Amino acid sequence: MPATDPKNFDAEDAVKREAPDWMVAACNTNPSYTGWRPGDDYMRGRARPGEYTSWSHELAVDAWPDLELTPNYLNLVVNFAFEVVGGSCPYSEEPPTPPRLTFRAWLLHPRKGASRGVTVARIEEDEVDQVLAWLRECRDQHARDVWGNLLAEEAGHAND
Repeated sequence: MPATDPKNFDAEDAVKREAPDWMVAACNTNPSYTGWRPGDDYMRGRARPGEYTSWSHELAVDAWPDLELTPNYLNLVVNFAFEVVGGSCPYSEEPPTPPRLTFRAWLLHPRKGASRGVTVARIEEDEVDQVLAWLRECRDQHARDVWGNLLAEEAGHAND
């Protein structure tokens, strides 16, 4: 079992749920604070791709390939978390179910002054690297869109 960061509740919870190592490892990539996600705030509605909803609804998909969300200056990922659900839940009297890895992201839309949660109900083992690559792409896009001029200016003065 991979070691877990003692401040990473999601990874510790995955271990308690007897999740496979790859799920624990995915949870270990979570930021130290992951409480800013769908269902933990005002976001109570749920929308499926193609449905028109306001930004007060979470965008929910069943699987990673179903998420069609291109990183751009209108969809800033500000937080994310992998989470294991099911398994041998230490908090439930229900019989164990096979553990599955979920993914949640929190987006800001700066032009609308709005935020939205995104939930992928199931992430397969071979998709974890794709999700992490998407998060890096979101980070890099955000840096280019928001900080691009400043970074270019600093790079231009690097040789001064």
